[in-house]
Amino acid sequence: VGMGGIGKTRLVEEFLREYSSKANQPIYFRELNKNPLESEAVVGPALLVLDGFDSSVHAVEWLDQYLEKDSRLKFLLTARQRIGSISETVYRLQGLSCPNIDAGGGAEDYPAVQLFVEIVKQANTHFPITGDVYQSIGNICSYLGGVPLAIEMVAPLTRLLDYATIYDELIDHTDTLYH
Repeated sequence: VGMGGIGKTRLVEEFLREYSSKANQPIYFRELNKNPLESEAVVGPALLVLDGFDSSVHAVEWLDQYLEKDSRLKFLLTARQRIGSISETVYRLQGLSCPNIDAGGGAEDYPAVQLFVEIVKQANTHFPITGDVYQSIGNICSYLGGVPLAIEMVAPLTRLLDYATIYDELIDHTDTLYH
């Protein structure tokens, strides 16, 4: 469970890469924002992965009916909030860890900063990243709450703006971003 852009789908994809090599059961994956729920002939033992579960109408009823039909089925769901099923176990995702704003050195060790740097290098291979720049990147990531999608959207701006300007623009235009 987590806000949009926090990395739920990416985490599930990584889990499935690990799990599929060890699983001795079929795995079914459905992106619900692209394919609505329908009655499917899935029988256990199996893992049914439903990405974007909260975007489906009557989803909880559908899930509970499936669980009643076949208790050997296992479900892995991504959603923005709890779905309210009695068999639900919730893992709440947060943003990537990032330094406090103006915290000093060591910003390059934080996952949010590392993601930002990786994207900058993909977008602009000639843009230098030095010690002082890491703190600016840390400030940006911290302001964005470590949310991977937000970082992925802001990092390519380094092709046009320096880090301090990006940070200042974020602060100056927060109302624009959130409304």
